[in-house]
Amino acid sequence: MKPIQKKRMILAFVLVVILGVGIEYSFYLYNKPRITALVSSTELRIDAAVLFRDYKQDELLANHKYLNKIIEVKGIVQEIDSSSGNMSVLLLTGSEGAINCSMAVMPKADIHKKEILVKGKCAGFMMDVMMVDCVIP
Repeated sequence: MKPIQKKRMILAFVLVVILGVGIEYSFYLYNKPRITALVSSTELRIDAAVLFRDYKQDELLANHKYLNKIIEVKGIVQEIDSSSGNMSVLLLTGSEGAINCSMAVMPKADIHKKEILVKGKCAGFMMDVMMVDCVIP
């Protein structure tokens, strides 16, 4: 076998191995179980009014502190919305906005107009502070 043919075969073999490892890793990432707020540890506890005030004053700084972090927010339930099939709980902030908690699991108890603690991932600020994958610990 000529040296050039041998080098091409080795190169082809290496490329096939790299491609195979890449496909296997992609399959692993696609099927990897999602880590939920229920099993994640809390990074921060905060009051609903303080969280909203931080976002209202400086959104960039608040994003740095809270975005994509598992936090527990304490507040009074303003409204419960389940019209779209998903349940959202709005927490009062004492201001014009609210903390919008998209629930991953329906709460078992009646929580309307009660002070509760909600654990979830902060997803940023629109008109309200958005939290996703929320549970009541």
